[in-house]
Amino acid sequence: MSAIEFDYPVAANHCMQAVRDNGAAAIRDFLQPGLLADVLLAINSQQLTSTDNLDAQIPERYASKHFVFPHECQPAIRQYGEFLLHWLGSSGQPVEWAPNDVLIQRYGPEDFIVRHRDYKRSIGLVAVTTLYGEAPFYVELDGRHDKETCVNTRPGTLVLMRGPGLTYADGRPYHRAGLPTSAPRIAVTYRQTIPKSGEIS
Repeated sequence: MSAIEFDYPVAANHCMQAVRDNGAAAIRDFLQPGLLADVLLAINSQQLTSTDNLDAQIPERYASKHFVFPHECQPAIRQYGEFLLHWLGSSGQPVEWAPNDVLIQRYGPEDFIVRHRDYKRSIGLVAVTTLYGEAPFYVELDGRHDKETCVNTRPGTLVLMRGPGLTYADGRPYHRAGLPTSAPRIAVTYRQTIPKSGEIS
């Protein structure tokens, strides 16, 4: 187990310190089976749009859909977001993060996204939870390519990544999703996204 990996239950302040110091943290079994099943059921009822940008600046292939949080979210997706916020609020260290964007992604056996950073518009935190399937998730700690760490995500695993403004102006870690070892891999991401100002990375 690496220094950024934890088993739930774990104090939020321990995980958030890892995010602040290293750029990311992963918590196994964060999303418990009952709510996980409800979120997955809600997601499986959605029609996702395929993305196949192999010639793009950041090659990627998966299916996805966006929602405005909380207004456009089904009850289980909204409930999980509220649980996540409540847990973060228990850290004793204020986390100024108000997610307003939910992204659902489905990765098939040959789907992937290469090394990249999330948009600068996704401020504070990026919270990614695996709901189904398994896959390696690689993140470069403290912004260093030679400090890449692999987290083997499975259902219930939450990965938190540092966004602009959490510790300093821009602390986004580079990361990538490997091919699923058990497909499909389905994930839900909560982000706070500010109005677009033209930047792409």
